[in-house]
Amino acid sequence: MNDSENLQQVFSKFSEDFNTLVSFHNNLLSSKGVDDQYKELLFETLFFRLFRLYENTIGDFFIQYSLMASKHPDQYTCYISPKDEVHAQKLLAGGLVQSDDTVRLDWAKPNQVKTKAEIFFSTENPIYILS
Repeated sequence: MNDSENLQQVFSKFSEDFNTLVSFHNNLLSSKGVDDQYKELLFETLFFRLFRLYENTIGDFFIQYSLMASKHPDQYTCYISPKDEVHAQKLLAGGLVQSDDTVRLDWAKPNQVKTKAEIFFSTENPIYILS
Protein backbone atom coordinates (compact mmCIF):
# COMPACT_ATOMS: atom_id res chain seq x y z
CA MET A 1 0.00 0.00 0.00
CA ASN A 2 1.43 3.40 -0.93
CA ASP A 3 1.51 6.46 1.32
CA SER A 4 -1.50 8.27 -0.12
CA GLU A 5 -3.50 5.05 0.18
CA ASN A 6 -2.55 4.92 3.88
CA LEU A 7 -3.88 8.45 4.36
CA GLN A 8 -7.00 7.60 2.38
CA GLN A 9 -7.48 4.54 4.56
CA VAL A 10 -7.41 6.77 7.68
CA PHE A 11 -10.20 8.93 6.23
CA SER A 12 -12.17 5.94 4.94
CA LYS A 13 -12.06 4.29 8.36
CA PHE A 14 -13.20 7.55 9.98
CA SER A 15 -16.04 7.91 7.50
CA GLU A 16 -17.18 4.31 7.95
CA ASP A 17 -17.04 4.46 11.76
CA PHE A 18 -18.73 7.87 11.80
CA ASN A 19 -21.56 6.66 9.58
CA THR A 20 -22.04 3.61 11.81
CA LEU A 21 -22.34 5.83 14.89
CA VAL A 22 -24.71 8.24 13.13
CA SER A 23 -26.86 5.32 12.04
CA PHE A 24 -26.94 4.05 15.62
CA HIS A 25 -27.92 7.56 16.77
CA ASN A 26 -30.74 7.76 14.22
CA ASN A 27 -32.03 4.33 15.18
CA LEU A 28 -31.96 5.31 18.83
CA LEU A 29 -33.91 8.51 18.12
CA SER A 30 -36.64 6.62 16.32
CA SER A 31 -36.84 3.74 18.78
CA LYS A 32 -40.06 3.34 20.74
CA GLY A 33 -40.37 1.91 24.20
CA VAL A 34 -36.80 2.66 25.28
CA ASP A 35 -36.58 4.37 28.66
CA ASP A 36 -35.49 8.04 28.40
CA GLN A 37 -32.78 7.60 31.04
CA TYR A 38 -31.39 4.65 29.11
CA LYS A 39 -31.46 6.73 25.90
CA GLU A 40 -29.59 9.52 27.69
CA LEU A 41 -26.90 7.10 28.80
CA LEU A 42 -26.61 5.73 25.26
CA PHE A 43 -26.36 9.27 23.82
CA GLU A 44 -23.55 10.10 26.26
CA THR A 45 -21.76 6.90 25.29
CA LEU A 46 -22.28 7.72 21.62
CA PHE A 47 -20.87 11.22 22.10
CA PHE A 48 -17.81 9.80 23.86
CA ARG A 49 -17.29 7.28 21.03
CA LEU A 50 -17.55 10.05 18.42
CA PHE A 51 -15.01 12.15 20.29
CA ARG A 52 -12.59 9.20 20.59
CA LEU A 53 -13.07 8.55 16.88
CA TYR A 54 -12.10 12.17 16.16
CA GLU A 55 -9.02 11.93 18.40
CA ASN A 56 -7.89 8.61 16.95
CA THR A 57 -8.33 9.89 13.40
CA ILE A 58 -6.24 13.01 14.07
CA GLY A 59 -3.54 10.84 15.67
CA ASP A 60 -3.58 8.33 12.81
CA PHE A 61 -3.40 11.15 10.29
CA PHE A 62 -0.38 12.69 12.06
CA ILE A 63 1.39 9.32 12.05
CA GLN A 64 0.65 8.49 8.41
CA TYR A 65 1.43 12.02 7.23
CA SER A 66 4.76 12.01 9.09
CA LEU A 67 5.67 8.65 7.55
CA MET A 68 4.71 9.85 4.09
CA ALA A 69 6.48 13.19 4.48
CA SER A 70 9.69 11.61 5.77
CA LYS A 71 9.74 9.28 2.73
CA HIS A 72 9.15 12.13 0.28
CA PRO A 73 11.06 15.18 1.56
CA ASP A 74 11.01 16.70 -1.94
CA GLN A 75 7.19 16.95 -1.77
CA TYR A 76 6.48 17.53 1.94
CA THR A 77 8.29 19.26 4.76
CA CYS A 78 8.48 17.15 7.90
CA TYR A 79 10.84 17.87 10.79
CA ILE A 80 10.91 14.27 12.02
CA SER A 81 11.88 11.05 10.27
CA PRO A 82 10.04 8.14 11.88
CA LYS A 83 11.11 4.60 11.05
CA ASP A 84 7.63 3.14 11.48
CA GLU A 85 4.25 3.83 13.12
CA VAL A 86 5.41 3.01 16.65
CA HIS A 87 8.45 5.25 16.26
CA ALA A 88 6.20 8.04 14.90
CA GLN A 89 3.93 7.72 17.95
CA LYS A 90 6.91 7.98 20.29
CA LEU A 91 8.29 11.01 18.44
CA LEU A 92 4.90 12.74 18.54
CA ALA A 93 4.62 11.95 22.24
CA GLY A 94 8.00 13.54 22.89
CA GLY A 95 9.24 10.34 24.46
CA LEU A 96 6.44 10.32 27.05
CA VAL A 97 5.65 6.63 26.93
CA GLN A 98 3.54 4.91 29.59
CA SER A 99 5.04 2.23 31.84
CA ASP A 100 3.33 -0.47 29.76
CA ASP A 101 5.14 0.91 26.66
CA THR A 102 1.96 2.40 25.19
CA VAL A 103 1.75 5.91 23.84
CA ARG A 104 -1.22 8.10 24.68
CA LEU A 105 -1.40 11.34 22.77
CA ASP A 106 -3.87 14.12 23.45
CA TRP A 107 -5.68 15.37 20.34
CA ALA A 108 -8.62 16.96 22.16
CA LYS A 109 -7.70 20.62 21.82
CA PRO A 110 -7.57 22.10 18.30
CA ASN A 111 -4.99 24.74 19.31
CA GLN A 112 -2.65 22.02 20.57
CA VAL A 113 -3.18 19.98 17.40
CA LYS A 114 -2.32 23.06 15.31
CA THR A 115 0.77 23.70 17.45
CA LYS A 116 1.92 20.09 16.98
CA ALA A 117 1.38 20.47 13.24
CA GLU A 118 3.57 23.61 13.28
CA ILE A 119 6.29 21.83 15.24
CA PHE A 120 6.43 18.62 13.18
CA PHE A 121 5.48 19.81 9.69
CA SER A 122 5.72 22.95 7.57
CA THR A 123 2.72 25.26 7.70
CA GLU A 124 1.62 23.95 4.29
CA ASN A 125 0.43 20.69 5.85
CA PRO A 126 -3.32 19.86 5.75
CA ILE A 127 -3.72 19.89 9.53
CA TYR A 128 -2.36 23.40 9.91
CA ILE A 129 -4.29 24.75 6.93
CA LEU A 130 -7.63 23.30 8.09
CA SER A 131 -7.34 24.34 11.73
